[in-house]
Amino acid sequence: IGVRLVGSEMCIRDRSDSVQLTQLKQFSGFSSYDISEEVDLDKYKGVVIWCEQFSQFMSYADLE
Repeated sequence: IGVRLVGSEMCIRDRSDSVQLTQLKQFSGFSSYDISEEVDLDKYKGVVIWCEQFSQFMSYADLE
């Protein structure tokens, strides 16, 4: 299960407007993830948690 930055909530399946951050650390509670300084956060609107194996959307959150 991966964590991706996306340009909008509507781009969940379109990976052209996203960047893979890492694998999900845990299923509940607070998690934080380091983001490379090379990533331009102004290009992204939110974060998606996505199950690659089953092509299943799990969650979305706006970047603040």
